[in-house]
Amino acid sequence: MNRIRPSNQTEIVLFQGEGAMRSHRRLFSLEEHCYCAARRGITESILLSTGESVAKLHVVTGWMDMLKVALWKSGEPSCKEVLALLRKICILPDGCNFKAADDLNRIFRMLYDDGRLDVFRRLCRAAKGRAESVIGSEKLVVHCHLVTDGEAGILASSL
Repeated sequence: MNRIRPSNQTEIVLFQGEGAMRSHRRLFSLEEHCYCAARRGITESILLSTGESVAKLHVVTGWMDMLKVALWKSGEPSCKEVLALLRKICILPDGCNFKAADDLNRIFRMLYDDGRLDVFRRLCRAAKGRAESVIGSEKLVVHCHLVTDGEAGILASSL
């Protein structure tokens, strides 16, 4: 397996999409060589980004891929899996009548339109915890940042 980043990096940012990279860079001002585009599925890219010298990994991605990290799945999660995850990490309000047949993007839109940033923050923390447990948290710290499409910036973070 080829690593995604140079072997001597101690902090890297794994991003999906140029907008994600620019959003992160505006807030964190890390040098350009710290940024690496995800080449494969997000979970595989995370594994390929780790190494002995890496102390901190930032994962900057959208809704669907943040769900994949939190559930540690390479393929698209089912609505049933996502709803179970959301119920596990937070209490959803009565107005959120999600069904297992709902579209994942519809779930995102309903939470977003309802101003439920707390749910997105908890999702980022769940993704951080899952990534660190798979990699081994004693090896490195993972920070997960959820971005929206375009240049809107970081919506939520595990920080």
